[in-house]
Amino acid sequence: MKLVKSKMVKLLLSSAFAVALAATVAGCGSSDKPEAESEESADGTVTLTCLADATPHAEILRCIEDDLAAEGIKLDIVSEEWDATWNEQVENGDVDFHYDAYVPYLDEWNASNNGHLVGLGSIHLEPLVMCSETLSSLDELPDGATIAIKEDVTNQYRCLKLLEQAGLITLKSDISLSNADTSYIESNPKNLEIVAMDADVILNTRQDFDAYITNTNRLLEAGLDPTDYLVREDSTESQFANVICVNEANANNPAILKMVELLETDKVRDFINDTYDGAVIPAF
Repeated sequence: MKLVKSKMVKLLLSSAFAVALAATVAGCGSSDKPEAESEESADGTVTLTCLADATPHAEILRCIEDDLAAEGIKLDIVSEEWDATWNEQVENGDVDFHYDAYVPYLDEWNASNNGHLVGLGSIHLEPLVMCSETLSSLDELPDGATIAIKEDVTNQYRCLKLLEQAGLITLKSDISLSNADTSYIESNPKNLEIVAMDADVILNTRQDFDAYITNTNRLLEAGLDPTDYLVREDSTESQFANVICVNEANANNPAILKMVELLETDKVRDFINDTYDGAVIPAF
């Protein structure tokens, strides 16, 4: 019965894909949004192309490869090294999805690029931490210290909130995810120099700063200890959970929806908890 069920699911996915393809052809003159790039082989297997950061995103996806195969779905992870084109590749239909962002970041990108990206599921959280190459505790942070933070607006919000959580600054009441930058610092008693920069540059230049803020998964990728930090983000807000990012035209792709369902299971929750020891947190 298990083999029959698997075959039926493959047939359903194949039929749903054919219906979606027919609708695409019929409506191609009325929409300029890219359609799903998933491909179906002769045996009915649907291949999803994607982009996923090496740790933990690609590792989490590989955790469900066998479950996907049983449903007639195969993943083709095109790249495991993040770059600034990932949103654009999903927007243009070059790949089916990427797995490396949360909804407020996608909303920010959509607003700046007339984009159509949406998030599916709520898979995991990567807490922000403030670390240092030279300091062993927050009490050692000197007056006038330089601290590197992420430069995009939504991550600046989180970084500044972490500094406020640590008692180092006070923020103005009207700071938000859509306007955050250092001009919203109300008080800075230690006269800290806060430098906003590209997230990928922070780790490569961390020796140049007294402290720096990054995500725990970046530390894992770099082979650094994610538990060796001065302060860690308290927030576990679901809005910062990593999601499956798709173009809205691909949001009802049956293979992607099945994948999201499989990602939000006890198997994946146990994998995250057992593998990352709190550095990555299940969000479902």
